[in-house]
Amino acid sequence: MMEKLVVEADSVRDGVARTAVRNLKVMARMSKFLEEAVQRAYPEFPLRSGVFSWEEYLPPLSNNLIQLAERYDSSPARACGGSLIIFMPNFL
Repeated sequence: MMEKLVVEADSVRDGVARTAVRNLKVMARMSKFLEEAVQRAYPEFPLRSGVFSWEEYLPPLSNNLIQLAERYDSSPARACGGSLIIFMPNFL
């Protein structure tokens, strides 16, 4: 078993990194849903307006996570080198 993991180390590492980025995007999506729920429940509560990247729905990311997101994020805006807008398809 361990020999197989050693042979497939790059594949395993790649899968873990992709999963980490996917999970970050899911957490950002949950934050967006929370923001929308607050807006519905408390319309007078001041919320920010505009178009935000998925990263802006999370606490500040470490340099390592930023590098993973840059490498493994497959959003159309990221592929074009632009700022990411909140385009999060259903991950679940």
